[in-house]
Amino acid sequence: MRSQPTVVCPALMYNVMRRCGMSESRSGSGDSGAFSSDVLARACRQSSNAMFVAERNGRIVWANEAYCTLSGYVLEEVLGATPSLVKSDMQSALFYAELWRTILAGSAWRGRITNRRKGGGYYVVDQVISPVAEDDGAITHFLSIQQEVAALHAEQDREHYLAYHDHLTGLPNRVFFVDLQRQALSYAKREGEEVAMFFLDLDGFKAINDLHGHEAGDALLQAVAQRLTAAVRKSDTVARLGGDEFAILLPELRGADTAPVLAKKLVDAVAAPFLIKGRELRIRVSVGVAFFPRDASDGDGLTARSDEAMYDAKREGGGRFRMFSAP
Repeated sequence: MRSQPTVVCPALMYNVMRRCGMSESRSGSGDSGAFSSDVLARACRQSSNAMFVAERNGRIVWANEAYCTLSGYVLEEVLGATPSLVKSDMQSALFYAELWRTILAGSAWRGRITNRRKGGGYYVVDQVISPVAEDDGAITHFLSIQQEVAALHAEQDREHYLAYHDHLTGLPNRVFFVDLQRQALSYAKREGEEVAMFFLDLDGFKAINDLHGHEAGDALLQAVAQRLTAAVRKSDTVARLGGDEFAILLPELRGADTAPVLAKKLVDAVAAPFLIKGRELRIRVSVGVAFFPRDASDGDGLTARSDEAMYDAKREGGGRFRMFSAP
């Protein structure tokens, strides 16, 4: 159950605006603070720009009418939720990690984000997120101000999405995966961390296509994609490289057993029966795992090493995983 949202009064809104440098009064009145509090509260509520205030943990405690109109959610649905309410998955986990790193460091973040409305349509905003800190520098809230980008840009972003995602499963395609892999390896190299890559190939998929038809095969691929996505962290990337081949990237590895434990989990998840169009179908998967920079120094090498390990698993009968081992 969602926790009850904080009630944001005009005084809190004034404090947020003041700490963002937006409440300088030009009035000669001795009660300029109270005047500014009332005016700013009304100005924010009536602004044509979508605005919301979130606590440090991301929980939204205030939003104006423009934000509700833009997102399609009523205020009661917005309050207590997080901005992931409108997440479209058109930005990578690394994109959001960099955003959070910026604002938690006390700097404003500016950029363009594609979001998803409650009804399912996409919209694009230019957004500024400003940290709100106490006098001692402790960040307590974030203020987001958004301006919707023209519909033409939204359509361009939609075309970009289709160019970089698999049309059947909605997962990143090979082109997008290579770009995400490049970003992950660059980040890992800078931070001195490891990245694991899993190369997955379904065992006997052609036989299912031949026996049950391509429609059933497509439905099975979609179901496999859902299971793989459910098995990993939100910060991990699951992609469909083509046909019955999938790939998974695990950045920021924690612990030596993380990769083999997940590999076993993936093998077991795919081995469980699928109910496809009233039929119970079974399939297995071979998984190969390799690590950057331990096994390869770049993306191409990492893909090749994990592919080699996957074929080792297939040669041993499939339905299992193997870690890359240099000859």
